[in-house]
Amino acid sequence: MKVIVLAVKGIKESFRDIKNIAFLLAFPLMFLVLFRVAFGFGPEATNTYDILVLDEDDGEGPWDQTDPQWLPLYNAAMGTDYTGPEFFHAVILEGKTDTAGQYFVDEILSTATYENNETKMFNIKMVSSREEGEDIVSKGDAALLVVIPANYSSAIQGVVDQAIVDEVRAHSISMNASSDQYAHTEVELTGELGNFDFSFASSLVSGQLMRYLAVLEGTVRYAVGSTFPDGPATLEGGSVGVIFVSIGETDEFTIFDWQAPGMIIFALMMTAIYVTATLATEVKNKTLQRLRLTKMTSLDMMGGTTLRWLFIGTFQLIIMIAVIWALGVNFAGEFGPTFGAIFLISLVAILASISLGLIISAFVDDPEQAGNIGTAIVVPMSFLTGAFFPMDVAAAQVLPLTQASLAMKQVMLYADWEAATTHTMYALVAAIIVFIIGVIIFQRKRLRA
Repeated sequence: MKVIVLAVKGIKESFRDIKNIAFLLAFPLMFLVLFRVAFGFGPEATNTYDILVLDEDDGEGPWDQTDPQWLPLYNAAMGTDYTGPEFFHAVILEGKTDTAGQYFVDEILSTATYENNETKMFNIKMVSSREEGEDIVSKGDAALLVVIPANYSSAIQGVVDQAIVDEVRAHSISMNASSDQYAHTEVELTGELGNFDFSFASSLVSGQLMRYLAVLEGTVRYAVGSTFPDGPATLEGGSVGVIFVSIGETDEFTIFDWQAPGMIIFALMMTAIYVTATLATEVKNKTLQRLRLTKMTSLDMMGGTTLRWLFIGTFQLIIMIAVIWALGVNFAGEFGPTFGAIFLISLVAILASISLGLIISAFVDDPEQAGNIGTAIVVPMSFLTGAFFPMDVAAAQVLPLTQASLAMKQVMLYADWEAATTHTMYALVAAIIVFIIGVIIFQRKRLRA
């Protein structure tokens, strides 16, 4: 009965302190909303990225001086009379641009859209120098700078030449490769390597370039191969490609969805700071000394404190789940079971946070000290537990909040109930152990007669 009385007393006191309770409830919610705004409300796969292009391509290549060796064969079969430059502009550039670099910008990057929708991948702005482009990127006004080198057209001619030579050879016609006369170059993608937008935009630009080169090779081989009686050659031998496959239902997840489980755990860890500050206030105001004059036992005190913060933590959790749902977080599995599991795992995390608060409060003397020390411990611990990104620290695996974080991710990201149950049980056992340790330490430091 005394436990309930103390718990009710503490809950009333907490809700009388409007500023503190509002901050406790609002801080994690603001955290969630800001992350949601930062990472957008739609899948990254449909974001349109602002990119800069510096096109230094001079349009020159070996074909300006010497016609490729296979061109007479092509002209005879197609009934054309192209020179090297004419073939390059009419066939490779489709008569649309003067250089291969300009063609890549106007016909590939500018027209690139995502599969199954008409959303453009890029908004393109041309710049006149590297300095101008790097300055814009450094200010965050563009995701990256694409630099097309001066010898890009020469390199494209080399790609075409090698593809056609391979096709001709496939029909048992001897033809020497002449790759040494062509440029070997690279398109530069400049930006902040740790920036999310740069990572996504650069991979998209790279993918468009690789796809264009593959289509170009296939197109010219097919065109030349079609002039032979037996048609285009079938490439022999093996080939290895790469495809990206999402686990389970994660293909629609945004960065925010991946971060949401950890943010929930981080928000609940804040409870430890408030438990510490509350108990430090009780110590400073000598409330504990007055309570010891009554028939209250240390068990009553610890039980009342635990129930008080379990109630407040649960109240905070209900609001947080409602906000998560309102923000449209994607998760694997069905709505009901998933949110039920989130609730249970969160209760274990709250118990672990209360336990941590008991331990910290045993070593602080006033609320200000409690806030500083509590923050200094909780924030680094949120990283150790893997709340934001995986941390390969063996010692951290035994922490209850680490196991709770793993359980939350298994539920929300993969709907792996077996793994989530295992991590939750480990977290519960570890939380109980830490709670017992916290009670013992607090009792000896603060409640000893």
